[in-house]
Amino acid sequence: MLLLILALAAIPALIGLLTLVSWCRSLQEPMDESNRINRIMLWWLVVSKPHLFIGKWAIFRMDVEDQVRAIGETDYAQSVHSSSTDTDPQQ
Repeated sequence: MLLLILALAAIPALIGLLTLVSWCRSLQEPMDESNRINRIMLWWLVVSKPHLFIGKWAIFRMDVEDQVRAIGETDYAQSVHSSSTDTDPQQ
């Protein structure tokens, strides 16, 4: 039972660790320390107010299954699918 609790506690701990590492990474030019603060503020907004971001990109308004279906309907996906189903590689 204790092992299960530790395993479940490890998931949020790893997410928190990855968040801290991403905040502390060195910034490349032309970014400065104020960009680090902006990155932290953006993270907080995404976590606390996701409704602000849903209307900005159409993909966030879609169900995951609809997203996969939409990707499958693109010209690129269809060309990859048709080339992988060809039986004669000499075409």
